Amino acid sequence: MQIRWSGIALLGVLWCLAVWSCQQDKVAEGERGGFEWESRRFMKKSADCETDSFRCAVIKASYLLPVAGPEPARRSISDTLMQFVRRSLAVFAVVDEEIPGSLDAIANSFLEEYELMQQDEPGYEIPWSVETSGELLSENGQVVCMEITNYAYAGGVHPNSYVTLLNFDATSGKKLLLRDIVTDTLQLKRMAEAKFREMKGLEPGDSLSDAGFFWRDAFTLPENIGFKGDRLLFITIHTRLRHM
Repeated sequence: MQIRWSGIALLGVLWCLAVWSCQQDKVAEGERGGFEWESRRFMKKSADCETDSFRCAVIKASYLLPVAGPEPARRSISDTLMQFVRRSLAVFAVVDEEIPGSLDAIANSFLEEYELMQQDEPGYEIPWSVETSGELLSENGQVVCMEITNYAYAGGVHPNSYVTLLNFDATSGKKLLLRDIVTDTLQLKRMAEAKFREMKGLEPGDSLSDAGFFWRDAFTLPENIGFKGDRLLFITIHTRLRHM
């Protein structure tokens, strides 16, 4: 089993663990799945974008959907992916019930919010942008893994960006969690913590919280997991702790 660690993210550390041969009986590469994927693109922008890039709001999405394949898995995966895309673009929705049912309606709401900001603050010249993109990381006869990258700026101090890994059972279309994929999570946690300490220059007995990572020294595995080939990926963002 091998672990890889890489990456720096805004306000924290973006870490990626690639674990080889972890629970091979559950995630080993098999025959490629029977789904046919279609690329979808969507974009809307405010009228001022054509003449003034500083008074511009843009919302766009690029993603994949399964358009053919075994049912009901294809429909379940497609529905979950579309729900996630809508949720990612609807940056002003507080709860799912506030998310409009179509991308057009979500875009119109976003552009209207930008127009209201310009009306409330004449001379406002800060562009807004919301972007979502999806990539198929892995597909075999058992698991489908999608990577969704999101970026959003709609006012405030800084933009928000994050990556989400979505895993599906290729037979049922059910969304998979870590416990569905790895049975020996304690062993995986020990390996991950050892690699984390190695990359951060921390000895086995050093306090993780004193070094600015984790709360009360409790190393935890993220739920944001995925597959790429024969690798099991973990992605999370850790904000460094400030001690008073």
